[in-house]
Amino acid sequence: MTEADRATATLVQRTLEEHAYWVVCWFRWVDPAGWATYQPIIAHSMPGPVPSLLAYVARRGMLKQTWQQGVARHPPEEIFARGVADIDAVLHVLGDKPFLLGDEPCSLDAIGYAFLVQCVQREWDNAFVQHCRNSEALMAYLARMRARYWSDWSPAA
Repeated sequence: MTEADRATATLVQRTLEEHAYWVVCWFRWVDPAGWATYQPIIAHSMPGPVPSLLAYVARRGMLKQTWQQGVARHPPEEIFARGVADIDAVLHVLGDKPFLLGDEPCSLDAIGYAFLVQCVQREWDNAFVQHCRNSEALMAYLARMRARYWSDWSPAA
């Protein structure tokens, strides 16, 4: 990677991991509609006789974390707008390239795919997810990554 590529990779990675991540957490754990979808998934994956109670405790922790991080301090419309801005910035970096930094994938694409694929999962249906699903560039990028690395896998998205 060139120095400019490394700088771009740092910016994209931090955008996804340190801001967009919290937007997705808010939509899953804090937003009542998201929690209604996510709670059964979480409860099903937890061991023990009282998975609903464990899911409640986990949610309470995530409510606190999203508040401490700062995302949950904003109204829902602003959280949505911030998440869209993050995704659109990453898609601007992608541009018309097959991968985030050019013709061949790099470590940034591993980060990008891992994060972005969860933004289009079937289980979710909100304005943020719809924005992501409606992006032809994003969906094509995810399809390229899937075809290259997981052609025999049938993911949720």
